[in-house]
This record gives sequence, structure tokens and C-alpha cells, in this order.
Amino acid sequence: MTVPSKSQKARPDTTTQKVKNGPIAAAPVKAKKRMPLISAENAGTTNGIKKPAPVTPRVPTRYVNTIPRPATTAADKKSTSVTTTAPQHTSTLRKSAITKKVLSRVMQPTTFQKQYRKEIKKEQKKAVFNGRDITTINVDEYFQYEYLYFRDMELTTLDCASLFPNLRLVDLSSNQISNLEFLQNMPALHHLSISSNALTKLDTLPAELTELESLVVGNNRIRTLQGMPALENLRVLSLQSNLIDNLNGLPFSLDTLDLRENPIVVDLGSKQLRDIIVGLHGFAPLKRVNGQRVNKVDSDKDRNVKKRALEQYGGKIAYCIREGYLPPTEGQGENAHAEGDNTEGDSSTARAEEDFTTITAQVSTPTTAGLPHSAILQQASTHLIRQQLEKTDNLPLRLYYIGLTADPSEGNPISLMAIFKLMDPSLNIIADGFTQHTFENDQTELEYLVINDQHIPMDKGLDDKLRCTLLLPLGEYEFGYSALPESDSLESASVITLSEPCGNLDTEDTDLYLFLQWFKLDAQGLFQEIANANDVSLVPQVHDIGANVKAQLFCFDAESNLLFSVFDISDKIQEAVPQCRSLSIEGALVEGNTIVAQKEYFGGVEGDSKFQWIGANDRLVDGPEYELKLSDVEHRVRLQYTPVRVDGVQGQPVTVESDIVEPAEPRIVDLVIQGDAKEGESVSVAYTYYGGFEGESAIQWMRQNTETGLFQPVVGETDRLYKVSLSDVHHVLQVCVTPINDKGHSGEDATFATPAPVVASEPRAMSLAITALKLEEDKIVVVEAEYHGGYEGKSLVEWYRISKNVDNGEEIREHIAEASQQQMYKCTFDDVGHKLEVEYTPKREDGILGEPVRQQTDGVIRSGPPKCSSIHIVGDLVQDAKVGIEYEYKGGIEGSSMVRWYRVAAEAVQDVYSSGSVGGEENGESGQNEVDHNHHDDESHLHDGELVGKGYEYKITLGDTAHRLRVEYTPVRDDGVQGELVHAFTEVIHALPPVLSNVHMSGDFNEYEKVSGSADYFGGYEQVRRHKWIRVIGEGDGHDSSHRIQIQDASEDSYIIDTADVGHRLIYTVQSISTEGIESDWVETEPSTIIQPQQPTISGAKLIGSPQEEGCIRLEVEGEDFDQELSTVEWVRIKEGKEDDADQTSSSTKESPLTPSSKWSYNITLHDIGYSIACRFTPVRGDLNISGETLFLKTDPVSSGEPTIESFQLKGKPMEGHTLRAQYHYTGGREGNTQIKWYRIGSSSTREMTDFNNTTEYPVSVEDLDARIKCEVTPMRFDGVEGIPQGETSAVVRGGEPSVFNVEILGDAAEGKTLRARHQYYGGIEGDSQKRWYRVTSGSEADKEVVSLNDEYAISLDDIDHYIQFEYIPIRQDGVRGVPEIITTKHPVRANPATISQVQIVGNSQVSEKLSVTGQYTGGKEGLSVVEWHVSASRSGPWTAVASAPGKSTSKDFYPTVDELNQFVRATYTPVRLDGVSGAPVESQLVQIHMGATHLQNLTEAVQQSQVTLMQCNPVIVLSHKQLLLTDEAKKNVLKSSFEKGLVILNDAKNENQFFVRPAPKQNAPSDTIALQTTSRNERDFAVLVCRLFVGFADQTLTEDVYGKPFAQAWKKKKNVSNALETAQQQVAHSEKPQDLDMALVYEVMRALLSQDM
Repeated sequence: MTVPSKSQKARPDTTTQKVKNGPIAAAPVKAKKRMPLISAENAGTTNGIKKPAPVTPRVPTRYVNTIPRPATTAADKKSTSVTTTAPQHTSTLRKSAITKKVLSRVMQPTTFQKQYRKEIKKEQKKAVFNGRDITTINVDEYFQYEYLYFRDMELTTLDCASLFPNLRLVDLSSNQISNLEFLQNMPALHHLSISSNALTKLDTLPAELTELESLVVGNNRIRTLQGMPALENLRVLSLQSNLIDNLNGLPFSLDTLDLRENPIVVDLGSKQLRDIIVGLHGFAPLKRVNGQRVNKVDSDKDRNVKKRALEQYGGKIAYCIREGYLPPTEGQGENAHAEGDNTEGDSSTARAEEDFTTITAQVSTPTTAGLPHSAILQQASTHLIRQQLEKTDNLPLRLYYIGLTADPSEGNPISLMAIFKLMDPSLNIIADGFTQHTFENDQTELEYLVINDQHIPMDKGLDDKLRCTLLLPLGEYEFGYSALPESDSLESASVITLSEPCGNLDTEDTDLYLFLQWFKLDAQGLFQEIANANDVSLVPQVHDIGANVKAQLFCFDAESNLLFSVFDISDKIQEAVPQCRSLSIEGALVEGNTIVAQKEYFGGVEGDSKFQWIGANDRLVDGPEYELKLSDVEHRVRLQYTPVRVDGVQGQPVTVESDIVEPAEPRIVDLVIQGDAKEGESVSVAYTYYGGFEGESAIQWMRQNTETGLFQPVVGETDRLYKVSLSDVHHVLQVCVTPINDKGHSGEDATFATPAPVVASEPRAMSLAITALKLEEDKIVVVEAEYHGGYEGKSLVEWYRISKNVDNGEEIREHIAEASQQQMYKCTFDDVGHKLEVEYTPKREDGILGEPVRQQTDGVIRSGPPKCSSIHIVGDLVQDAKVGIEYEYKGGIEGSSMVRWYRVAAEAVQDVYSSGSVGGEENGESGQNEVDHNHHDDESHLHDGELVGKGYEYKITLGDTAHRLRVEYTPVRDDGVQGELVHAFTEVIHALPPVLSNVHMSGDFNEYEKVSGSADYFGGYEQVRRHKWIRVIGEGDGHDSSHRIQIQDASEDSYIIDTADVGHRLIYTVQSISTEGIESDWVETEPSTIIQPQQPTISGAKLIGSPQEEGCIRLEVEGEDFDQELSTVEWVRIKEGKEDDADQTSSSTKESPLTPSSKWSYNITLHDIGYSIACRFTPVRGDLNISGETLFLKTDPVSSGEPTIESFQLKGKPMEGHTLRAQYHYTGGREGNTQIKWYRIGSSSTREMTDFNNTTEYPVSVEDLDARIKCEVTPMRFDGVEGIPQGETSAVVRGGEPSVFNVEILGDAAEGKTLRARHQYYGGIEGDSQKRWYRVTSGSEADKEVVSLNDEYAISLDDIDHYIQFEYIPIRQDGVRGVPEIITTKHPVRANPATISQVQIVGNSQVSEKLSVTGQYTGGKEGLSVVEWHVSASRSGPWTAVASAPGKSTSKDFYPTVDELNQFVRATYTPVRLDGVSGAPVESQLVQIHMGATHLQNLTEAVQQSQVTLMQCNPVIVLSHKQLLLTDEAKKNVLKSSFEKGLVILNDAKNENQFFVRPAPKQNAPSDTIALQTTSRNERDFAVLVCRLFVGFADQTLTEDVYGKPFAQAWKKKKNVSNALETAQQQVAHSEKPQDLDMALVYEVMRALLSQDM
């Protein structure tokens, strides 16, 4: 039961209360919400009920009843017997005076109930028919209510002809109702309580109650639920205290079921019954059984309980239970008193809340007290087989056994075993997968055939043999014979294999068809057809696990009528053991890739199967994918897959190993330069290496060239850290990293550049200093500064002289040099005694200035004596060379300084150095640059040597060799003051070594010529020369030793060229030796030109032979020094006059090469005609392969021969379809327009086949039959000269064998289409070839019928589902037949979709007249198409099914009744094909039902007279303006009822000649319905029409409101009615149509009457 929400609990209390005599009153509620389900415990009450949402009423509330309702009092609530609840829909009422009165009545329900009860009691006292009380009450006036309670009123039915669109709850407890058909007009009913009545079954429960949720039918006499309609929303079913002894027909969708105090509970016990019901419902939302909860919580324990119950009683057992089978009792009587005291639903609340664990314990052990599941399954199977066997009793095909393979599981085939006995062995039966076999037995005492453990009686034939013909599946069987029907012993046991299918496919001789279809049980307990499952075996798949399958055999006779169907149901299909059928690893085994496990799982529904990857270092990864890491490189990866079923069962693990994982290509990712790219800063490279293990990856820093944009390596910068230097300023830096793995393999370079060029730092000067050797006059001082900050521009230097003020001692700075870029300053005399100061301002190249810095000298500037600060002897110290001095004078202006040169012995100079008397190291100089500034006491050594010259220069003579020179320099100022003498020495002077120059060769460089070599000498006296000659092999400059060969025995300055030198070059090399024994360098010439050989010579050459076609030209040559084999001969064809000279300098010559028969001869062909044959001969020396001068020879132009045809043959077969070919060889010059002619030579004439002239092929056609073909060839030379014709004639042309090919069917094999056959005939002249179209009616070739004899065939309806076949038999003109060719459509003829068009209603749209729906059907043969008739008060709906033709019907006719008068009718036509396939429904046009002229005339007379007698009714009806009187044949009053007391006229929807009159109920007894018979439908409709008209006029208030007061008064007094009609006409014209059906009928009738001429 649904627990109310907080909002529901807060609502006003609408709980009903019991009062005396049983009825319950419920006050109206404001909220119209959906009601909850009513369980068995609270059935009959309204506790917790949510009212459904309001439905817009079709009739205003003012027409609900006509009894005034005074104000409600407390005393009134105690005596209510009938309870109704009026809907709260008053907003749509027309605001008139009468409306306000009716509304005031509606708002006073309690007083109305009291007064209405009194009226009922009065009527019950008065209404007596055939000696008994009327126990029927008319409730049509309450059709707008939502709740009706009629308890304890002894009712047998309710008279309710109207539709109750809003009614949600009906309580009819404690009455005498036995039939529930009266509920069909309550489609919105949700809750029905009809306990304590006289019901024996529920098959009368209307199927229209699709919204019904709870049904309480306790304390009745119901024995079975069979026939109860399937109500999809039914959730609560209370059947307590009935006579139910089986579960046949139990609904599936319940969540609450109560079967207490029924025989089935006594038979099985409540515990076992609960288990069975749980097993029947499976995992449906079943909550309570017999008042106890079965799923208190949704837990695993609860699911296991349900699962075990489902295993015990589900599947096949459940099906048998629903068909009437009951399992054996578990522990008879153990639960007999478990619920015996709980007979009242309202008193079982505490028991219904029994702890769930008790139920769990009871349900969880289903086999402890009774039989095991296998035994119950065996009993259920026996019950099911017994049912199947009974179906074939007294039929020509009798079933003896049917069953399916036991213990079905996934992947294992389930096979059907069915054994039929043919009561008539001559029957021809078609059954796919079955065979028909007759067993014979000579031993008459063995009357039973035993096969598959079944004893089948055999029949004795006329020959006294026992025979039995069986129909059973193909396969191998063990059989025998027995004398007793139940004996286990077999006689003549044997094994037989049956492999021949049964049946003759001849349609006319087939008696029975057997068709097998497999079904699967779905979650709703229904068997659904398995597509294309028609074999005797079925292989369960994974989606079949847990389900039951059914194999059902359908048997049809020759007219396709179903004789019977038998079936068997398998046990639940179990899942197979989980296993892996295949396992592999997909993906490239390369580092970084993701490899995927590919597996094929088998064994139920796969659950969380386990994937485990074992990588290098035992790295474990779970899941179907694995990413290869660096650690996996050069290792294998293993994959272990463990199949796991969805229930957790594991299979055997399977392992597979990969190949070796390869490293990825080395690459660099995430490369970046870190740091600030600024001069003086350091940057570094950072990256991530990928691709195996990193080796020594190469790093190169690069600087961008600003002009080309290219990056150039920075030499030596290959480290990760890079110091940005001045050279990098204004350049973009780039780092290039070449990834290299540990194997030495490199990948693609990765580069990264700084986003911007390197910027310079701020200009600044550091370490500023003034340097000078001495601060003396004429000395140079230099400012030195370390510049930083980009490239230095023109930094500024300014010099100042510093002096001191004598008075105050302050420094005075005198500017002595303007700012410039000069960094040196030479001291002047003015600077002596002062300090110097420099100011240095750094300036960058872009003009940015830095902070200036200053620096002063350490001391003041001093003056110095004249001196020579440095002296150097310059010049080459060799013979005949000049030497001089370079010196630096200091100390004023130099005057006439003195310079002297001395020749000294080399040993004397060494003595001076060794004694230390010569100072020459002061300036760090030695050798020829020594300077001596020291004074010694003993200076005699300075005067050693011979004075050889004075002055600043000296020329070395031969006498100076092996000596050294000394120069002495004495500085003298211009004022004569001398400075200190300085001197310098040279190294020892040597003579020059010998040198050869201008080396060269002379002579002709040809074979056998003499060449000479010479060179110029310098360097002393020459003693001797050495000579060599070198042979240079190949090209080059001759310096490559591998190409140089020294020529043996060539040691003179001349050489005679040898043959070995031919083709090579020569080099002459020479060396000189002086008298001193000094060797000069070897010098050599450049390589000579290539040595040319002597060429061969020819003394004579000529061409021998005649230049004519087919002739031969031969070359003969005489000469010396040439080799015939090596010499070349070239034969060419030239035009006459184009080759005039042997050197072929003419540019107009045209020639073409020829292929000679031999080197020295050429055979002339026809292609040479008109041309000269020429020959070029080039002699070649054999020893050196040297070619001589080429000779050119030619003949006269070649002349032609006579044109001739040789070797003529006519190839090919002279037969139709073949080709004849002319083959011949032409000679005689160049072929011209040779003529080829073909002739057809017949018996009487010869015809030239001009279409094939001048062609070598002739196709033989059918026109050539019986003739000969001749080919004649006339040779013709290119110049028009003809030769002698040659030809040949074939044998007589024969025709080919008749045949047909390229047969095909064009067109779509579908309904309404046309098929066309396309084919091609071959084989002589075609005769009367046969063409047939067949309709193949079965799978056999014999079962087909001819449908056409043309090339085209229009498909008809009879072809649907059949194959169409086309046969072509080729027949030649002479009657010879070829092989037939047959082709069949690829698929059977398809029917078009079922379609209906032009749907319309035809007929007379008047009451009682016939209406029919018609339409144009297409789409195969029409089957039982469905028609639905609907009615509506307006064109826009809503639409409801007509009462006289409810639901879907195959009838297309409809007779409107009074109920449809003035309403709109439409028909919905759903086309259905013969095979049951439905198409889209189509609606007809709207037709409004009118009143016929006859009815209108009769009604006019009745209204004018205010009375009418209906003699055609039985009993006879007498109507007046006040009452209705029924009289029987004896003219006794059967019924007399005043209109004011309530009277209902109803049509009988089932009997077209009958209607009902239901008067108001009496006070003490319910009213009864009286059936009235008429002789025709027309009379019935008029009777109902006039009765309703008079009943409507009886309501004076409403008549007054609609038709006016004059007419109402006239009708009531029955005076001047005709005159009052005129006034009523004006009133009706201004009033609205009432919503009440009866009043609307009166309204329409009145309008029709008033429109007539009164």
C-alpha cells in the first residue's frame, strides 16, 4: 500500500465511517489526484485514497438529478444508505435562473441522499414484477460522479446505460451480483469492491476496465480465474474465501494477492502457495501474498529468496501450474492453521506486518519438506505431455511422445523428439526435418513397437504382418518389439538410421503439413516467436540464458486448416562455464603505444572479467588496455585474461605473450630555453627525452644570421648551459637537440628559439687605467678600459692636464684634448711636471651613453735624454741581400746619429754572450735584434771584427757567409748631444741552397717520339743532376700516387715514348746536388698531353653484289695494322643523292640503320627498294683497340621484284559463329593496295561480300548456311603493278548447336510489377523456341504451374510468396532442340504493404438504416481487415466506440441507433493482409446521423396528440404526457411508471430488436430492468425515440428552460400542444443545445419537428 506523503497527511480528513445498515458516506474533496492502490486489507475503505485528477464532464452538473437537496444536518449523516460524490465542475454552466437552482441543489448532498433513499424505498415497495422485488437500480443520473457506494442492498446488477467518464471507485459489497457486464461503461474505474456477492467466475469482467488497479471479490463462489481478462494495470487482487483450487488464469502484474480461505491454500499450505506464486511472478513487483510481505526490502537476501522460489516453481513448472497443474504438497498440514483465523481483511493488519525474516526462512528452503525440483519438473512434464497427447486423439496423425533435450545449456543444441503414428500409412506428409518410416514385424505375439522407450501398438495387415508407420525426426534410433505395453524387455532389438526426408512435394497429393516453430518465454510469462527458428534443434545463445524455450509443431491439412498443435517446454537454459575461446594482443609493440586485449568470451553473460598485464619489472596493470612504457622496451608483455560470468563464476585464466617491445623513434618533446636571453646572462636547455633509453644526445647552440635568416652553429657551444656573449646581441638564439638513444640511433632534430633577439646590457666601463712605459716627454700614454654593454660604439675620450693652484693648493684641470675616440696621448714638453687625467664615456653602437669615469696618471711627466729605445736589423741574411736597421729615437730632435756595420766571427759573438759583456735581453730581444745599453770597463770586444760599412743599409757579400754582422748606433740630438751607443747582431749568414726552377718538357708526345726535360739552377755551384720520367694513369693533376708509375730505365733528361705510354701522360722530374753536397728539392713538370698512338691504315675497300630485291651486298677490305674482328662495319639505308661524300657532312642526308645477315654482308629486302645501301667501315688496331679513319661506301639504288602471293591459306572453321581468316605472304617490292575479296558461293549463285573486302577476317553468320565462302587475294605493288590472284574456297558452312545464353529476368519480383526475360539465341536459324513462365508453388521442381508463354509476365496476387521461374528451350528451324535454360527470381514475390485508400462511409445516414465503409485495398490479398466505428457529439471529438459495434470488428456494416442521433460517426479502416500483416489505419469522412422522414412524421403525430401506443412492442407500450404503461397480451399492466419518478430507456447493444425499460427503484427493493421485444430494428429505434422524447418532456423545469413556458404548460395539461409549438419554435431558436444525451435528443427532435410545416 502506498504511504501518503506529507502533503497528503495534511489534507482534510475524508476517512469514511460505518453507520448503521452498512452504507458509507464520503464527503466531497477538493483535490482531484490519482488514487493509490487498495490492498486486500483496506479494500472497501477510502483510507489513504488520493482522488484522481478531474475529467472535464460532458454533461453539466445541473442534470445529475432532479431531487432537491436541503441543507446538511448532523442527523442526516446517520441514515445514509446510498453514497455518491458529485464532481466539482460548475464553472462551465450557463448562467441562467434554472442553472442557479440546480447549483443550489448540488451543494446540499447529504439532504439529497436522505430524501433519495426515501424515494427508493417507496419505489421498492411499489415495484413488483412476476412475484418478486425488482433488484436493479438505475444509476445513469450519477454518471458524472467519482465514487459510488451501493452496499448491502441485495442488488443483482446496476442499470447504467450511460458512460461514466469520471467514476474512479465503486463499492458493491454484500449484494447478489453474479454478472459484471454492467461495468463496461465505466472505463475510468480504478477500484472495484464486489465482495460478498454471487460471483462464480470472472469471465464477465469487461476488458474495457483498462485503468482498474484493485479488485476485491472476496466471499464469493469463484472456482477458477480462467477467462478473466488481462488487465494490465491491475495490481491488487483479493480472492479471499472463494472456492479456488488451482491457479489457472492468474494475472502476471500483481503486487498484492490474497487467496486465503480457498481450497488451494488447504491443499498446498500457505507457505508452499506463496513459494509457487513467487515462482510464477518471478522478479515482478510482487509485495504481498495472503497478507504477508515478500519483499520488505530490496536486498541481496530478498533476491536470493525470490531466485530460489523461481528455480523451484518457475519456467516450465509455472506454465503447467497456470494450465491447472498443482505440485505435490510439501509437509501436508504443517501450515494448515497459519492463517486460519484471519478471515477478515480488516483484522489482519498486525499479521500482514509479520517480520520479513520469517517469510525469508520459509521461502528460502523450497525443497526441505517436499519433493526436489527434478521430481516436480518430471511431474509437470508428464502433465504437459498428457495434455499434448490428448490433442491428437481420433486424428489421422496421433502423437505418442513429445519432449525436448534435458538440462539445456548455452551453446548445446536442444533437440525436439516427437513420435507420431500414422493411423493411415498412405498419408503424404510434409515435415521439414522429419522422416516417415514403416516398421514391420513377423512375430504376431510382439504387438508393440518400442522406440525411444515408447510402446506403440502395431497394426496387423492382410498378410498377418504387424506394421506401424511412424513420423519422427531424422536420426539414429534403437528399436525393438514387445508383447506387453509396459514391458522393459525388447525382442529383435536393432539400430536404424533414418536420413530420408518425408513427403512428396506434389501439392495436389499432400495430405498434411507439419510446421515447427521455436518460442522463448519473456519476462511477462508470454512465449515470443524466435525468428527463423524452424529446425528440429535450436542452439541457445547467451541472450537465451535463464529463459525457457518452447518447440511447437503445427499440423495443417491440405486446405491450410490447423488440425492441432503440440509442444514441449524446456527447463531453464543454463549458462555455460565461462571460457576464453581466443585471446590476442592488438596494436603496435612500440613504446608509447596502447595495446588492446582482443578476446572471444563464451559462457553466459560476461561480468567483470579480469585483464592483467605483466610488464617489465613485474609491473601489473589491470584493464583491457595497456600503455607501453620505457621499462617495457626490449622486454615482452604478458596478458592474463580470466573470464568471469556476471554471477561471479570464473573460468580458467588464459595467458598470451607479446613479441619484443621496440623502442619508439628517439624524439625530444617539451624543448625550451630557460633563462633571460641578455648579454652576460646564462641560459640553459631543458627537454624531455622519449624513445627508449637516452644515450649522448647532441646539443648545439645556434645563432641566427640576420641577413639570411638561417641559424648557424656557435662553434664549441654544445653544453646544456650557454653564456650569452657579445656576439649574440641582436641575434636570435636557437638550440638544436638531436635525440640519440643508447643504441646510437638518432631521431629528428628538435629546435627551440628565443622569442626575441638577444638584447645588449647597459654600456659601462670597468678597470679604467692609464698605461705608459715611462712618464716622460715624447712618451705615449694609453687609456685602457674594459667595455661592457653590447657592441661598443664611438666611446668618448677627453684628456686633461692637472696642476695645482699655488695660493690654495686646489687642482686646476686644463682641457688639453677634445673628446674623440683616440685612446692614446703623446706627452709633450708642456706636460712635464704635471699629471694627466683622462675622462672615458662608454658609448654603445646605438648611441646610448654610459656613465663617464675618470683616471689620473700615477705621477708627473718627466723629460728624458736622447736614446734609441729599440733597434732591429731587417732583411734576408743571405748572399747578395741588403739589410738595414729600424730603430726608435727618443729625446728631442734627432741629429746626425752614427751607424757602423762590422763583420765578426760567429765564435766571437758566442763568447760575448757567454761572458755576459753584451746586454741584449733588456728588451726581450736576441739574435739579430740585440741592443746593448750597458757600459763596461773593458770594451775591446766591441771593436773586434772588420768594419765593412757605414750608413743605415748594408749589402751582404760572399765574404760575409759563415759570419755574423754587428751594427752600432749612437743617437745624436740635433743639438749635438749624444746618447748611449746601442748595437745589434745578426744570425750567422749562410749561402743559399741549390734551387731548380723553370722545369719543362719539349718534343711531340706521340708513340715512338723522343721528348726532353730541362730546368734552371740557382744556389751556389752545381755538381750533378738526377732525372726521372713518370707515367700518369687516368685523369687528374698527376699528384695522386696511385695514378703515378715511374718508368724503369728512364734516368736521362730525354725519353723515347713507348707503346705502354699510349693513352697516358708523362711527367719529367729532376733534382740538383751542389758542390757542398746539398740536395735540392725534386721538381717536376705538369703532366703532358695524352700520348697518341699510331693509327691503322687501309689500302683498299669495295662493295660486291647487285643492288636488287632479295640480292646480297658484300664488303671487302685490304690494309695494314687493323683487326677484322675488332673493326666495325655499319650498314645503313640512304636516299639517292643524299650521301655524296664519305665524311657525311651534308646535313640533309637521311639514313636509317640496317640489320645485316652477317658483319661483312647484307641481304636486300623489299624495304630497301628505292634506297642505296651504304657501309661504314672503321679499322681498329688489335693491340690497342685504336680506331682508324672511317671509310664510307654505297651502292646504287635498289630495284623492286614482281608482286607475288605465297603460302596462301584459309584458316578457321566454316561454321556459324566462327571466323575465317586469310593468311598469306607477299613478295615483290613494297606492298601497295593488295585487294582481298570474299564471296558467298551458293548452289545457284555467287555473291561478293563487299562489307568484308580488304579485310583478312570473315565472321560466319547464319546467312552463310549451306553455302561456301571463298577468299581471293590480288597482290599489288606500291607503284600499282598487280600480280597473279591467289585464293581458296571453304567447305559448306554448317549451323551451330541451338543454345541460349545471357538469360536473365529483369524487373522487381513484387506485386504489381512486370517481369521481362532477356536472352540471346545462337545456333542456326531459330525455330519455334519455347518460352514459359512458372509459378513455383513449393520447394520441389514438380510443384510449379505455367502462368505465361511470352517474354513478359505481369505479376498477379496469386504469385505472392512464390518464386517465379522462366524457362527457355532453344529450337533450331530444323527442329533440333538445345539444352533448356532455367532461371528463377532471387526471392519470392513480395506483397506490397497493406494499404487502404479512398475510405468512405456509404449508405443512408439515418437512424435504423445501413451504413457501410468501403475503400480501395492494395497490398496482396486482403485478409480480415478491421473496422472500428466511433461516435462523437462534435466534429473535433472526443471519440468513443459506438455501443452497438464496440471494439474492432471485421464487419464493414453499421446500423445507427437512437444513441447516435445527431452525432457524428466515423469509421477507422485498418487494412490486414491475408498473412496477418496490418497496414496503417485510415479514417473515413464524418457522417452525421439524422432522423428519417418516417420517424419524424410519426413523432410529429405523437407530439401533437401528446400520447402514443406502440403495438409493435412486447409488452405493448402506452405513452402519455405523464407516464409509461406496459401491458401484456392479456392486457394486464406489467408496469406503470410515472415520468417524474425516474425512468431510463436503454438500447440493447447485442440484440437489434430489443431494448430495456428501467423504472426508478422502490424503497425496499431495487428496481428491475424490463426487456421489450420488437419485430425489427426500425421499430425498436422508433420505440426508444418516442419513449425518450416523452420522458424528456416530463421534466417541466428543464422543458420550460429550453422550449419555453407556454409549451411546457400545454404539454403538462395536454391542451393546445399544436398551438404551443409555434412559441416553442422561437424559444428553441435562441437556446443552446443541452449537454445531457437524452435532453439533447429531445432538443434535436424538437428542432426537427418545428422545422416541419405544422
